[in-house]
Amino acid sequence: MQSFRGLHHGYEGYQPCAILAMSVAVFDWQLSNTVPRLSKDVLTTCDFHPWIQGREEGCIGILVGYFFSALNEVTLLGRVGGEPQKRGTEEHPVVIFSLATHTNYKYDTGEFMQRTDWHRVCIFKPSLRDTVYNYLKKGQRVYVAGRLTYGEVKDEAGNPRPTTAVVADDVIFFQS
Repeated sequence: MQSFRGLHHGYEGYQPCAILAMSVAVFDWQLSNTVPRLSKDVLTTCDFHPWIQGREEGCIGILVGYFFSALNEVTLLGRVGGEPQKRGTEEHPVVIFSLATHTNYKYDTGEFMQRTDWHRVCIFKPSLRDTVYNYLKKGQRVYVAGRLTYGEVKDEAGNPRPTTAVVADDVIFFQS
């Protein structure tokens, strides 16, 4: 099944699809900063999304809830700061590694600077966790996709200390 600007290409040619139309409209809006306009005939259900058919709120209600409810996505491309470590418990194992990303900027004086940010990456998915632990090496370039999470740990004195981590859903290895 292919799509083009909100239309499915199926056995009977192109058919309007609200899900694809809304996706395209949101993407266009992000690029042009203009409010998307959709025709009413596109905002009906289509044969390709049977899970929507028969629902009272219709396609547009589901789409608005889906696209504008909440989003927590992180994508990083950087270098691994150290060998991955196994942490957690037997029931809840986790693999953790640090990732460095860089931002380049220029002062008004013309001087260039590079800022390095360090990210804590946690992996809970069993197959991904094992692959990362066994094959990821310090200095290797990787792409990480996941979500941002916040927590709290106690230091040696018992004081709470805030933590931030990226929970990875995907890690793609690059050749060093």
